[in-house]
Formats: sequence, C-alpha cells, structure tokens
Amino acid sequence: MKGLLKGILESPDQTCSGDFLDQVIKDMKTEKFLNEDFIVKVLFGLFFASSDSFSSATTLAFKFLSDHPAALEELRAEHEAILRKRENPDQFSLAWDEYKSMTFTLSGYTIPRGWTIMLITPALQLNPETFKDPLAFNPWRWK
Repeated sequence: MKGLLKGILESPDQTCSGDFLDQVIKDMKTEKFLNEDFIVKVLFGLFFASSDSFSSATTLAFKFLSDHPAALEELRAEHEAILRKRENPDQFSLAWDEYKSMTFTLSGYTIPRGWTIMLITPALQLNPETFKDPLAFNPWRWK
C-alpha cells in the first residue's frame, strides 16, 4: 500500500478519479498531520473496518446480550427511562438530549459538531493495551 501511495505521489500527471485517496492526497497540502505513514494507516484501517459488516455486528450484539442478561437489562432500563420521559410517546427519532442521557450506552462521549467519525471497532475493542481481556464481553468496562 505504501508503494502504491508513493507511486501516485511521484506521478503528478496521473489522472485523478476523485476518490477518497485523491482527496487525502489533496488534503496533504493543507493538513499537517497527513503524511504518507498516516495515510497508509488510514487506508489499512478502511480495508480492515470494511471486513466487519453491520449484520456481523448485529448478530454479535444479539448473541452477547442474550449471553449476558444483566447487560441487556441495564440497556433496557436506560432506554425505557428515555421513553417514559418523552412528552410525545409516538416520537420515533432520538432527540439529542436523550442521546446524551444514555450513560450505559455512551459513557459520556460527545462527538463535536462537524467531526467525521471513522470507527474501526476491532482496533479499539480488541487491543489488550486498551482493555484487559479484550475478548471477554464486558460492557461495564466503559463505566
């Protein structure tokens, strides 16, 4: 991947296709943190992240929550409390204040306005330097 990036950077006459890589290369001129090593890591991260599909994540969520009823009960209590506080019980979407009130689900993280989030879940969740016994299902680790 590094060789591919170097080849593109060394061939300024190469036609741009307007894809993600072209945009990142363009942004290298204005963003100091963007360097070749960083871009290679981001590209690897995108390839790695794309290997985990929504259906896999949903299946694992159902599996782990069914294996750990205490976690399911805490999530249920948190979300039922949100529903009880609503003025309009037919409201379908989640309001910002409701989102921020989910202490078990979110554990105090706020995404600043204008940010783009690219989450590579396995890189975060399976890192033993981040979490002790990362392969164990433990939603309380974020409390």
